[in-house]
Amino acid sequence: MYTLTEIFLFVVLILSIVYAAFLERWTSAWRNIVERIGSKSTASELGLSVIIPFRNEESLIEQCVAELRAQLDSDSNVEFILVDDHSEDRSFAIAQELITGDKRFRILKSEKMGKKEALRLGIAHSNFDFVVTLDSDCKVRENWLSQIRRELIFTQSDFLILPVLANRPKSFWGDVAYAEWLSLAAVTGGSAMSEGALMCNGANLAFRKKLYELYDIPNEHSVSSGDDMFLMIQAKKVGTVSYSSNIETAAWTDLPAGIGSFISQRVRWAGKTKKMNDKSILLFGSLLFFLQIMSVLLLITMCLSGGNWLYFIGLIGLKLLFESRLLDAASRVFNIRWSFTSLTVMSLLHPFYTIFVALLSLVYKPSWKGRKIKI
Repeated sequence: MYTLTEIFLFVVLILSIVYAAFLERWTSAWRNIVERIGSKSTASELGLSVIIPFRNEESLIEQCVAELRAQLDSDSNVEFILVDDHSEDRSFAIAQELITGDKRFRILKSEKMGKKEALRLGIAHSNFDFVVTLDSDCKVRENWLSQIRRELIFTQSDFLILPVLANRPKSFWGDVAYAEWLSLAAVTGGSAMSEGALMCNGANLAFRKKLYELYDIPNEHSVSSGDDMFLMIQAKKVGTVSYSSNIETAAWTDLPAGIGSFISQRVRWAGKTKKMNDKSILLFGSLLFFLQIMSVLLLITMCLSGGNWLYFIGLIGLKLLFESRLLDAASRVFNIRWSFTSLTVMSLLHPFYTIFVALLSLVYKPSWKGRKIKI
């Protein structure tokens, strides 16, 4: 007969192997990227409606509009729709003044509350077949839009996941959070390129307007955030989902400024997953969560019983090995740097804060831009 400890260790080993298999598959996807070539003139014919919701962004809205104006292919086949989500500062007035005289720009005021409603209003007023969403606090390069056009042409995609990369902080703990963000970006791209997309980010996204118009699930619309993920799940059922590994299509953002903002963001993410009905997301999410619980239980067991610490060290080492391989593969494509020390610290802390965030999401309602949101 096997002892309870032996059964427990066997389950941990099996979960670890399955987790490593997922990561290795995504690592392979990053390493097998083939550079796309083709006609630029064809891409320029594709019309794009760029929707930018904003709320209380008076310090950033000028930069956002300037970067949109600077797009290399800002012609008759593009429109920029700014949607104000009940700003309490001068964001609307500043934006309105900046776009005066430029026929490519429009600005709307959302009557309903929330970023989701602002996006819905902007899309309803859009004129082109493809919609691009961008957060007003993100930075993009001058050929961001032209490269998105090319990617849509080459992939023939109904839903194109675009990279959202973080600016690297200068502090050590900021760098730990940065390692986690890059890991999420690596999983996002790797899973999508393996035809099993698990994540996307509405801060930088492109999709067919018709897909959004077909998407009407009241249970999901009741959640304050998450349209990006819910729409991706819909696209996986009825359309084609692709990922752009082109760094020129990336949007750059700053990480949450403090631990409170960081936890609040993660609680928002955890909360909306409860509404998601996608087998691949639920499978990997459950695998990761149970593996995290097993890691914590294994650590507690080692501390209380004085057992062989090689089991715990082996588990963390195996996990870190495959995580670092995935992160290295993705960072080489984007030509960005990361710290192995920060990744190690993040990997050690990840089980504890994942469980904490999951439990907190059951009782805590996070806020965004000064408002409580539904999860």
